[in-house]
Amino acid sequence: MLNMGFKEELDAILSNTPNSKQTLLFSATMNNQVRRIADNYMKKPEEITIGNKNQGADNVQHFYYVVHEKDRYQALRRIADVNPDIHGLIFCRTRRETQLVADKLIADHYSAEAIHGEVAQEQRIHVLNRFRDKKIQLLVATDVAARGIDVKNLTHVINYNLPESGEAYVHRSGRTGRASSSGISLVIVNMREKHTIQHLERKVGKPFEKGRIPGGDEICEKQLFSLVDKICNIKVNEAQIGKYINFINKKFEDMSKEDLIKKFVSEEFNRFIEHYKDADDLNSNVSSGRDGGRDGPRNSSILFARFIINVGRDANLNVKDLLDTINSHPSLRGVEIGNIEIRREYTLFEIDEQLKDKVLAAFGGSTINRIKINIACEKTGLRSSRAVGRGGRGGGGRYGGGRGYAKSRVRGRSERRR
Repeated sequence: MLNMGFKEELDAILSNTPNSKQTLLFSATMNNQVRRIADNYMKKPEEITIGNKNQGADNVQHFYYVVHEKDRYQALRRIADVNPDIHGLIFCRTRRETQLVADKLIADHYSAEAIHGEVAQEQRIHVLNRFRDKKIQLLVATDVAARGIDVKNLTHVINYNLPESGEAYVHRSGRTGRASSSGISLVIVNMREKHTIQHLERKVGKPFEKGRIPGGDEICEKQLFSLVDKICNIKVNEAQIGKYINFINKKFEDMSKEDLIKKFVSEEFNRFIEHYKDADDLNSNVSSGRDGGRDGPRNSSILFARFIINVGRDANLNVKDLLDTINSHPSLRGVEIGNIEIRREYTLFEIDEQLKDKVLAAFGGSTINRIKINIACEKTGLRSSRAVGRGGRGGGGRYGGGRGYAKSRVRGRSERRR
């Protein structure tokens, strides 16, 4: 409630409560922000932890799928198609993308709806009730709009976009696997984002298994068997259909049993056969490294090391602050810099791997915005996916394409989520 901008309303409510009262605060995770809220609104609170603090449920399996950015939606479709009985929650980052993904799914004949900040409360309640009753298979939502959703027996939580933080992923994945039931939480990432999986693994305390995007043959087989099972288990209304039996028998009297079965199955099944008859192998596309989209050819022959620090947007870190910190160390002036990705609670950046030890030494014990830095090297031998520049000249340098890219990423992440 406080994160959604209801601080004034909450203060007003509490001001009208008795001085002597019991105040309870519940949160799926306990990060520093939640702890500050508890300190502000409670007196000497006693903390009760159920399960492992800030970790995912034991009965939820975690998977990730790596695709090129242009294939993200098609990957989502294939994941849905290979799970015919899916009842899942799909998380997107912005209101616009939430509605766009839902509209695409509906146009492609999926049972889907969207909820976000621009959906009226009456419509939101109507959609949620239909989702709970399993009249909607896929609900596409933003993080804020999905708060408070409690739907039993969700089979999947699909992160169409990466969450803003590790805690946000714990909240998302916690929508499935409730009340001792099992569930699946999966993340779709592009080639540039896949390194963030290690951070999520540490936050959840469980390994993520790399999933394989299913091919057309596998999907068609799953859909066929699911259709056959539905036909076998369907309940027949004898009273209603009985009066038409003679007419139906006469229509089918010249048709063999085998032909009749083929036609009934094909009526529902043909759209999958048509869609997937020439489908590309998305896994082959990823491994080949060929793509004309945003994940395209590498722009530098330099090998980089990727570092992670414990300071992000929540500490008001920006690209200039990071570059100033790098440039403040004489041994790092003029260093080649690759990607920079500033998230809420941490920052990832790439520097020429030959300077790995110097970077660790320079940042160890340093501070940014009065916060002591903890730094670790996540990976070496990387080729930056962007044009690189130097961070030299003492004032942040000319940093070239890398700097412009980092700025645009920060602006993109700062869009208001609802």
